[in-house]
Amino acid sequence: MFAYADDIESASVEVPTFAVKGVEAELTPRKVVVEMLSEATGVREGLTPDPVGLTGLVDAARASVRELPAENREDMLVALLGRLTLLDLVRPSRDLLEHILSGLISCLLVYREHAEETAGDDLPDEDDASAPFLISVKQHAPASREQLLR
Repeated sequence: MFAYADDIESASVEVPTFAVKGVEAELTPRKVVVEMLSEATGVREGLTPDPVGLTGLVDAARASVRELPAENREDMLVALLGRLTLLDLVRPSRDLLEHILSGLISCLLVYREHAEETAGDDLPDEDDASAPFLISVKQHAPASREQLLR
């Protein structure tokens, strides 16, 4: 879904996808966040992240680079392999919040696109089209509060 949103408008894909996959793997949202922040802090302090996870990052970087034009591959591979963690090492908490916000905006983009496809010419203006999405999020948030704080 995040990659689909990125096709609509530039959006964060890796961090929101990682967070959702962690929750799908039955980790609490808090555990997912703590793991991401701990990894970034550890790398900043000179520790190497999980070697098994590192090989996955290298494989994913190489796969992404294969899709680029040949003249851009080397520079992009160096840039991708230079990151040992998903978050900015200097400001991991703020970076995580920015990625989460981008993930929420991605959900809204996909919702709006779906609304446009189903409503056709009867689609209200952008603010009105987002209203059901925002209402749903606001209704769901209190029910999920305890889960988010675990």
